[in-house]
Amino acid sequence: MTPISFVTIIKNRTKIQVSYNKKAIELRLFENNLRSLISLIQPSDRWEFVIVDYESTDVNMSEFVKTLPKKDNLEFKVFTVKGTFDKGGGLNYGATLVKNPVVFFLDADMMIKTRKLFDDIETFVVQQNKVLFPICWSYKNPEHTQGWKRQEGTGNVIQKRETIIPYVNNKKWGHEDTKNHEYYSKAGMAHRTYYEEGFVHQWHPNEIKHIFYTNSK
Repeated sequence: MTPISFVTIIKNRTKIQVSYNKKAIELRLFENNLRSLISLIQPSDRWEFVIVDYESTDVNMSEFVKTLPKKDNLEFKVFTVKGTFDKGGGLNYGATLVKNPVVFFLDADMMIKTRKLFDDIETFVVQQNKVLFPICWSYKNPEHTQGWKRQEGTGNVIQKRETIIPYVNNKKWGHEDTKNHEYYSKAGMAHRTYYEEGFVHQWHPNEIKHIFYTNSK
């Protein structure tokens, strides 16, 4: 498999306290993300995970990654950025830190549950030079009993390192990637695939406009 560099921009997504159905629940979104990858890595993979951390206060990020299961072919690198959170700026910074030929810009609250996505990286990104925008299943509640099939998706992006263009600096979550998707679409490079429940957005409670489906599992 072609070596992959994962890049995640984060601030306080590792331990989140929420109230749901009158119960206090701790969500470990980023930890679930990383553990899902660790469970899928194979001996032929060569991965690095670049974490651009905007001074998270829920964990000490450098110490946190030391608690994860060790894999000889997966290296974690933590870079701390001071100042106002900037998703686009963080992505641009992260892109300068990677060493592998394929870059996976991965949101902190995702989970990858099957190898199908990595097979498609070889097919569409490596062989066909496409920019892959994987579409996920998104959960409405922290208990993962209801969710919806996304109709689109531009926040998670997989591409060759040399095809990366700058993101718009954005002092909040979201919309830093819109112009990038438009660029690749016009160039005939954008490819979208839906990954059923193999690629999961763990929790998104504010999407009330969608029709929700009961999880079949």
